[in-house]
Amino acid sequence: DLSAKVSEMVEGFGKERAEMSAQLKADLAKAEAERVRQAQEEARERAAEVPERRAKVSEMLEGFGKEDTERRAAVSEMLEGFRKEQAESAAAWRDLVATMRAKRTGVPLRVVPPEEVKMAVVEEAEAVEEREEAEAVEKIEEAEAAEEVEEESYEEKTLEEQIFAFVNSHPEGIKLVDMERALEAPRIRLGVVAKKLVEEGRIKKEGPLYIPVR
Repeated sequence: DLSAKVSEMVEGFGKERAEMSAQLKADLAKAEAERVRQAQEEARERAAEVPERRAKVSEMLEGFGKEDTERRAAVSEMLEGFRKEQAESAAAWRDLVATMRAKRTGVPLRVVPPEEVKMAVVEEAEAVEEREEAEAVEKIEEAEAAEEVEEESYEEKTLEEQIFAFVNSHPEGIKLVDMERALEAPRIRLGVVAKKLVEEGRIKKEGPLYIPVR
């Protein structure tokens, strides 16, 4: 009769809805597991890139040191040439003054002693070396500072992905203290990063629990 057909139809709708709901949950769980897997894989890839970046920075710093050594050698060679030229000029000047003094009378001209010439050249060499050394130190400090900033940014990004993946692997919700034990990171830092993820809408917070966004 009509009542039986209606009941059968309603029962069929309920069964179809249950099957669709089960399938949807299975699809969501599968997609979430894949997203967590990808996040973990990306975190591992980023971690693998750290030694390479450090090697590049070390190579760059080594290059700075090599350039500094080459500049010092060039400066030393140049100063040696200055010393030689200065000595030759001083000798020629002394000869000229002696000749002029022999030909005329009057107040003798003062000849700059070789010691004073040598002292001036040495002081100039020291000043050049100090400038070169200061420039090399500045470049090294800038490179080290850039490396520290890059590492901090990378670590922060990696921690975000770890927290995101960890929360999404616990659909029932997870507390900060549990994340602290699992991720081995300070609770305060975890809280700051988790708050950022909540503000970005990537995860939710209900009471003490952090839960995935569905």
